[in-house]
Amino acid sequence: MKQLTMLIMVLAITAQGYSRGLLRDPKKFAEFKKSARHISATKYEGEIPDKASVSQFVSISNQKSCGACWDFSLTGTLHTSLKAHGKPVPDAEPGWNYLLGCSPYGCGGGDFDAAAWLTTKGQKGYWKNSDFPYTARNVKCKSFPVIGTSPKYAMLGTKTSNPSFKDIAYAIGVLKLAVSVDVAATGRWSNYEEGIYSNSASGRINHMVMITGYDCEGKCEFDAKGELPKGKGFVEVANSWGKKWGTEVAGQGGFMLSRLHANRLGEDALIFDIPAWE
Repeated sequence: MKQLTMLIMVLAITAQGYSRGLLRDPKKFAEFKKSARHISATKYEGEIPDKASVSQFVSISNQKSCGACWDFSLTGTLHTSLKAHGKPVPDAEPGWNYLLGCSPYGCGGGDFDAAAWLTTKGQKGYWKNSDFPYTARNVKCKSFPVIGTSPKYAMLGTKTSNPSFKDIAYAIGVLKLAVSVDVAATGRWSNYEEGIYSNSASGRINHMVMITGYDCEGKCEFDAKGELPKGKGFVEVANSWGKKWGTEVAGQGGFMLSRLHANRLGEDALIFDIPAWE
C-alpha cells in the first residue's frame, strides 16, 4: 500500500459524488517548486493573441471514485499538448493507468511532481488507454509501448511569484500548450453549471484540472505583474468529472469558464515541452 507521511490529504468526495485527489506534502512540494525550472512571460514583448484555445484537443473523461485528478490533469495536459502540435497520438483517451500504477501515487491522491514519470522517470511517458483501460482503482505498474512523452516540464511563474494571466496566455496562445493547474474545488465550485465563475473563495487547494483556453475579453492589456484589469478575462477549465459536469466548450461538456485566480485557480501551473521552448 502506498503511504506518505506529513501530508495535506484532500481526497474528499463531493456531495455530488465527484472525487478530487490532491495529496500534498507542503515541505516536499516547496522543494519541488524550488528545484523546478520556471517560465515567466512577464518580460515577454512579443504578440499574445487576445484569445486562444486548445480545448478542441481535450479528451474529457471521468476519474470516478478514484482520487486521480492529479493524473488526469498531468497526463491530460501532455496528451492535449501533443495533439495541439499535430503529434501522432493514436487513442482518443490517454492511458490514465500509467501514472496511477507506476508513479509513487495512486487513487489516494498525488501532486505535480508525478510529471517526472512522463519525462525522465519510469517509462518516461504514457501508453494507450486501450492497452490497459482505466478502472478507477489502484493498479500495478505494467509495461506497454509509450505513445506520449516529453523531454521536460516547467512551472509557470517564477520561484517567488505565482503564475499570472499573461503566463497562462503565453503558454496557450504562443506556445500552444495546455496547462496543468490546481484549484480549491469548494462546494460552489463543484456545483458550477454555466457562465463565468468568479467566486473569490480562498479554501484549501484540493483538486487539479487543466486550463486549455483563455479570452482577454478585448485587447490583452497586462499590468506590470502580468494581470488584466479587474473583472476582465476568463479561462477555459477542463475538469475530470465527465462530460455531464459543467458547460460545453469546443462541442463537449466537462468544462468551466472561470476568472483566473477564482478559488485560487492556477496558483500553481505546469507545462510540458512540446517541442523545445527555446
